[in-house]
Amino acid sequence: MKSWHMYMQIHALKNQGFSKRQVAKKLELNLRTVSKYLSMTPEELAQILNRERRRRLSLYEGVVVDCLKKHPDMTAAQVLDELKKHYQVCVSPRTTRRFVAGIRKQYSLPKVKGYERHYATVEEPPMGQQMQVDMGMVYVFDCNQRHYRKIYCVACILSHSCYQWGQWYTKPLTTEQLVTALQECFEYMGGMPKELVFRQNNLLDVNENYDDIIFTRGFEQFRLASGFKVHFCQSNDPESKGQVEGVFKYFKNNFTRRQFVNIDIWNESFADWLIETGNVRVHRITKRVPAEVFEQERLFLKPVPASRKSIEDIVTRKIHKNNTILYKGNRYTLPRGTYQPGRKVNLNIEWEVLKIRNDFDGDVIAKHKILKNKGDLVKNNNP
Repeated sequence: MKSWHMYMQIHALKNQGFSKRQVAKKLELNLRTVSKYLSMTPEELAQILNRERRRRLSLYEGVVVDCLKKHPDMTAAQVLDELKKHYQVCVSPRTTRRFVAGIRKQYSLPKVKGYERHYATVEEPPMGQQMQVDMGMVYVFDCNQRHYRKIYCVACILSHSCYQWGQWYTKPLTTEQLVTALQECFEYMGGMPKELVFRQNNLLDVNENYDDIIFTRGFEQFRLASGFKVHFCQSNDPESKGQVEGVFKYFKNNFTRRQFVNIDIWNESFADWLIETGNVRVHRITKRVPAEVFEQERLFLKPVPASRKSIEDIVTRKIHKNNTILYKGNRYTLPRGTYQPGRKVNLNIEWEVLKIRNDFDGDVIAKHKILKNKGDLVKNNNP
């Protein structure tokens, strides 16, 4: 900008020790001009320049008023484009925004939206039809490091029963972690829906060719092996996947208001919280208990295809402080005193019997009949 450039040159030469007359001679300026610029602060010069720009735009006030009357949804940027197109106007976008805002106020020309979205109630999907999936991030207080840190979540909800599931991570998710999380979700629920709803992100798709989505290799292999359909909602459009966004907000505003120790303890506590609180509260819209409706909906879920993880005979679980372990949505008791920090047990599934063994010598600690229900506490005659 010419005036700013001149102002800076004058002050630079003056700071180097040149007199006003020497500065005027070097820059070929009038002595009065040099004195005027030296007496002004940068803020005073900015005010003068803004007034000059507004005076320049005021010459086109009638043109701007006509544009806003004809097109009430016109933005300041579009107004500036029109002025540049037909007139030799050289002002900043910020000056134009202020000028247009003043014109709207002076002539009572409020800005209106060019398109107003209309909403309607969406019919509830049938049982087993749809699950919405979303990923998010939240700050929690780490009691070990004594400061807040980021943790990441995969949140899932069955659209009919509103039954929720989630998993937490300390680092941003990879495609492999997302696929593993979805597989664990299907196994936890004892089945999978026909369709999954996502928002587009680079964990799932690498390109959109017209209406054809090109999936990432890992997700495409999982999708084909599992046989579910994928629906992508519009980006930045909560109305098309509002259920799962509401679920993540519910997780954030309720469960995450606690101190973080480590991710394993966090996920164990979260699984308990879902069973004891998250899925047994009355849903504010449907007025039904998700866990109760899920008992009906799970009968309509598709079988989960065999995976490397699900066909293993032995799986590992951590022992909770209350001497229980979690297996497929139910808690199974262990003898009192079994819990030790960080201790794990092996689960051996034989027909419909769950055998819980020591991880170091393989001795059986407890036996339970495997229940098909979810959310139950399974006890036996453990001492």
